[in-house]
Amino acid sequence: MNLAAIGTGIWGFLKRIPDWVLWALAAIIFLKFVDMRAEGRGRKDEREKIARKQAEVKAAVNERATEIISEERTNADEAIEARDNSPSFPASDVVPDQVGRVIFRD
Repeated sequence: MNLAAIGTGIWGFLKRIPDWVLWALAAIIFLKFVDMRAEGRGRKDEREKIARKQAEVKAAVNERATEIISEERTNADEAIEARDNSPSFPASDVVPDQVGRVIFRD
């Protein structure tokens, strides 16, 4: 069986179908096509909305991470400065008596 015979068979089948059935079939196919396009646009809009929300969340996370890093850096700098500026060996009169007895073995 060659392609010409197949084409002739299909054409003969289509000629026997009433016109209103073909028009109805064409209308259904057209409506399905329009529906698929609308659904695709809806999915595209949803993806864009999700991407926009993810970008907002990512920006908020980056901002908060920057704040935390800045706070930690400030705390570390203050701790280093306090360590460097404090006396190496505190005098016994600076610390409370209970602590001083343990530290200085009075």
